[in-house]
Amino acid sequence: MNARITWRPLSAVTPLLLLAALLLVSAPAHAERVQGHFTYLHDLSGSTSTRPVNNVKVEIWRYAPRFLGIWDWAMDRRVWTDDNGWIDVDMPWAGSGVKYKIRVYAANAHITVWPHDTAHVGESWYNELPEQTVTDSSAVLDFTHHFDWAVAAQNFNIARIGWFAGEYMAQTYSDLPTMSAQTTSMFKTFYDPVGNTMQVEPSRAFEDFTIAHEYGHFVQEQIGSLPWEPSVHYRCLPSSTSLAWMEGFATYYAHAVARAFPGVMKGAASLESGTGCPGTPQDDIEYYPSVTLWDLLDTGSEPNSYPEPHDWVSDQGWLILSIVDNELGAFGSKPTIWDFRNAWISRGQSAMDLDRILARHGLIADFNHAQFVSQSVPTTMIAGHTYSAQVTMLNAGSTTWTAADSYVLGSQNPQDNTTWGFYRVSLPGNVAPGQQGTFTFTVTAPATPGSYPFQWRMLREFVEWFGDTTPSVQVAVTAGLQNAQFISQSVPSSIQGGTSATVSVTLKNVGDTTWSPGSYFLGSQNPQDNTTWGTSRVTLPYAVGPGGQVTFTFSITAPSWTGSYNFQWRMLQNGVSGFGDATQNVSVLVTAPAPVCNSTACIEECIDSGCRGGSCTSANVCHCLRCL
Repeated sequence: MNARITWRPLSAVTPLLLLAALLLVSAPAHAERVQGHFTYLHDLSGSTSTRPVNNVKVEIWRYAPRFLGIWDWAMDRRVWTDDNGWIDVDMPWAGSGVKYKIRVYAANAHITVWPHDTAHVGESWYNELPEQTVTDSSAVLDFTHHFDWAVAAQNFNIARIGWFAGEYMAQTYSDLPTMSAQTTSMFKTFYDPVGNTMQVEPSRAFEDFTIAHEYGHFVQEQIGSLPWEPSVHYRCLPSSTSLAWMEGFATYYAHAVARAFPGVMKGAASLESGTGCPGTPQDDIEYYPSVTLWDLLDTGSEPNSYPEPHDWVSDQGWLILSIVDNELGAFGSKPTIWDFRNAWISRGQSAMDLDRILARHGLIADFNHAQFVSQSVPTTMIAGHTYSAQVTMLNAGSTTWTAADSYVLGSQNPQDNTTWGFYRVSLPGNVAPGQQGTFTFTVTAPATPGSYPFQWRMLREFVEWFGDTTPSVQVAVTAGLQNAQFISQSVPSSIQGGTSATVSVTLKNVGDTTWSPGSYFLGSQNPQDNTTWGTSRVTLPYAVGPGGQVTFTFSITAPSWTGSYNFQWRMLQNGVSGFGDATQNVSVLVTAPAPVCNSTACIEECIDSGCRGGSCTSANVCHCLRCL
């Protein structure tokens, strides 16, 4: 903060002072300097720590020739100490032998500390410093002083903390009046709205947060509304929603001042959640409004603070004061945290952001919400192929997503569809409020070409669907390139009619589709779909991806009639078409079957078949020539 030395006019100027001023102005252009550094003892418990008497009013008095040359005391200059408690003033030369003394007041632009337990007949000022006499115009008069008298130290501390509490307001509101304060023998520290006066127990005059807290009540009374009821400041003491708001705001205000001016106040500027209050949280307990407002202010990265997953809001101090000034400023009203919430929402602020904080502190029930962040999925796919997809969702609610609590990503459009091979995707891990969960999974394109929607949403299984639905992506699924390369085959060049043999055919998938059992077969050719060898289809033994090979091993049965028969095959997708290479055509010679006979029946069998000269061998095989 820049040094603040403010010149302020007197409220009334006597003719005597006017004449004295004229005499001083007409004096030679010489000047002596009045300097001083003022500090006070902070804490009377034996500590030696000191603080500057900063930004307070200082009067410079001189015993000098006045009207008609008569020597008299008068206040000739009013100045203000800077942030570090210094004054440095040039005074016009009034002659040798002029005496100086100063008065240091416990008063500044924001607060005036009155004498202890007296009527407001004058400000508290201290003149413990010896007079000094000027001998020549180059004199430097140093009034540096350390105030260790208890009453002075107490009042200077009230003035110091009141100054910073007022400066925090002055950043936004420059028209607040000066607050009054005094130490009291009532053994209670409180703010009196009737007299705009802070009453401070002497034993609490060095409690910086207490002083700033009471100034917070002054702020409420000046720009907002107070319940005008006696209250006790204790964070976990139940009272009423209006008193909880009143005390909670003042506590928040003290911490906001400490945050704005690091190192000024004794203690940590923090209202982090901690353990809260014992028992069921209620909105008539001061702690909860104060920590709610703090969460709207702090960033989570400053000293004595830490990132909180429920808290996505920061630096809203001005907005809080503006709401107190406007929506909560009706005279005689008793505002509550709920009035603040209504005002927050009516201003277009995120209800979800505030409710997440309220839920964290138990003021409203926990809730689930998810915000879509991003997704990645191919817009074209080949039927049957697998692809990687990714969906990122942000936990915008107040609960943590865990697998144990059955939080998953579920398919939509239509709900619970298995278009992509499944309808649920497991969490990648626990996802706390404010964190993102990225679901990375593999999908399988439908087997049938067409256009299919890809869409998902968060749900807690068997409880509720919640939050954003991901934008629907229409994925074009195409048949792709079906192709097969002939590699080899094993088939006999001749076979006896009616007998069986084992053959094999090896093909390579040189397309970009996957052959899957039940949809892809080896089909007979030359002519297509013939059953010469006992079947027209051979089942695919396993799935074959692009680049893979498959060997069909199967049994054939030769025709009963002799002759040459074509053996040729080709891949086909059932119900679609054949594709790729046909196997090399093999002309297989089918020889006549030797009829099986039994002893004497052989000749008759041969005669019956139109042959002559039949006879049986010892193996009971009938040898005869078939008639042409």
